[in-house]
Amino acid sequence: MVSKCVNPECDNTLHYLRDGKIFSLIVKKTLHHFWLCEECRHAYVVKVDDRGQVELVPLAEGAAIAQSGYFLNRRRMDKSLV
Repeated sequence: MVSKCVNPECDNTLHYLRDGKIFSLIVKKTLHHFWLCEECRHAYVVKVDDRGQVELVPLAEGAAIAQSGYFLNRRRMDKSLV
């Protein structure tokens, strides 16, 4: 269950889904959910790197990744599963 912002430098806890953003990503063929609080979601996106590790990416770089169809919450499949 998601309860804390995925940013390790942030201590915000999840109270309402409307606060922040949920990312649904496939990590090693398993669906996982990650939450960025309202503050962090304006600076970062969450992605899985080539080794299967979850990482935060600055928003400008993340926008290019989202355009490529990497995120499940963009209604496209993770490219590693295609």
